[in-house]
Amino acid sequence: MERDPGGGRHQVLALEFTGLPEDQKLDRLTKETDCVRVDPLTVDRTGSLGLPALAARVRDGLADGPPGFVLAYCTAAPLALHLAEACRQRFGAAPHAVLFDPDPGSSAYLLQEFAVLCGNLGVDPGAATARAAGLRGDALLTALRAELLALKDDLTEAYGGDEDAEELVEHLLTRYCVWLAFLAAGPAAGPVPAAGPVSVITGRDAVDLAALVSDPSRVTVHRCETAGRPLLLSEAADTTLRAVLAEAL
Repeated sequence: MERDPGGGRHQVLALEFTGLPEDQKLDRLTKETDCVRVDPLTVDRTGSLGLPALAARVRDGLADGPPGFVLAYCTAAPLALHLAEACRQRFGAAPHAVLFDPDPGSSAYLLQEFAVLCGNLGVDPGAATARAAGLRGDALLTALRAELLALKDDLTEAYGGDEDAEELVEHLLTRYCVWLAFLAAGPAAGPVPAAGPVSVITGRDAVDLAALVSDPSRVTVHRCETAGRPLLLSEAADTTLRAVLAEAL
């Protein structure tokens, strides 16, 4: 967990995955804030925790108490909401959850990300996705993780066949399996009550709030004109986030 100097109630915590492309990073939006960054995949390295337990573990790593804000993009949004609830339970105060283009996840999204991972590995996902057709929930996750792990020997050989290649492949496949488990955890947990203020910043015409929050009326939605740019790289998102932070200070 990286911690910038400072601290206090208005600190910002950003849930952000290591190695993301620039259009999926919160860096640009948080560069002038007192920000703590947490990669959920380094908190749960096995993919065995559900979102409530993962949120509790992230919360327990907050030495200074709850942040004022927790920021999350896309499929990290459900974890942000669970973290807000975990902070409310422990500290009696929930951070303001700020969600960018939130996505609760789905079986279709899981298959889509599996195909991306296969592409990263130079593997055609077609046969594997055909075998997983019709599966949902834990059954789908188990099948996709098994498909990835079955690639170990061939990938190790492709990367040189030595001990270093084996270590590299094991690292990649483990992280990919944890990533799939994280994506599956959102739909498995379902919508949660809003423990504190929730703001959605989006460039989309519609957001499925009911799949994220059990009381969508408590969510404030800020729609941004992005001029065709990815949301996190748009000036509109930057301006809107600054307004949300300033309003709560």
